[in-house]
Amino acid sequence: MDQSLSRILEALATRAWSKPCHDLTGSFLLCPSLFEPDTSPEALGNTLRRLYEHARNWAPGLDIPYFVPPVRITDLTSEAGLFRIDEESYATVAVSREFVGSFDAAFLILAHEACHHILFQSALSQRVDIALNEITTDLTMFVCGFGEIVQRGHSMVRRSRSHYMTVHLGYLRANEYRMAHNYVLSRRAAERLPGVSSKVKISSAREHVSNFFAPLTGYVRKVFRRSSSSVQRANRSDELLLRKVLEETERRRNREGS
Repeated sequence: MDQSLSRILEALATRAWSKPCHDLTGSFLLCPSLFEPDTSPEALGNTLRRLYEHARNWAPGLDIPYFVPPVRITDLTSEAGLFRIDEESYATVAVSREFVGSFDAAFLILAHEACHHILFQSALSQRVDIALNEITTDLTMFVCGFGEIVQRGHSMVRRSRSHYMTVHLGYLRANEYRMAHNYVLSRRAAERLPGVSSKVKISSAREHVSNFFAPLTGYVRKVFRRSSSSVQRANRSDELLLRKVLEETERRRNREGS
């Protein structure tokens, strides 16, 4: 497996935590149990706003948008959620009607689409390699403090006529999400960053990364999808590490496929 993927998680954390938090008294992890399980468009809009506010405090090295897109509940053919920017640079977020019956799933979808917006605003989106962009978006959720949301929402049980089935949301396996979650908490504890309980076991961050990517055999599970305009913000000269990692990964995959 391409080890440059492990560098993406490390580079995301380095970028996101490169500036001090604005409020040091809270928790790095945004807890889903603090929210009312309401999936109306208005309630989901308020939840999305809380996601942006949390990321702005705990991932200040990323460019967190101040504009919170309106949330639509709609019928999507093959996506659980959709982040879109139109020709006039107006952003919207859509959640599939299929998943609004589960607040945990809807919460995860909002977190994923918010991170699409954050990467776009930070000039870190990958428009050429969509699969790489989706995986990077999944990893961004962890460095923004959305790990508990991922843990609770990536798997749901649904009834289909005479039987029940498990639906997995996202682009990484359940154990891979767990390893990414552990890596982020261990790294914050090791670096004595605020918002993490002192009871968190400090283990090797690089060991978590190695274990995280070693079992990956597939590159993407297409549940989330994204669409945006071609408008991109200019690169920041002082924050090029993550973009270089992404571009290197894309070039290597192109060479392997040729």
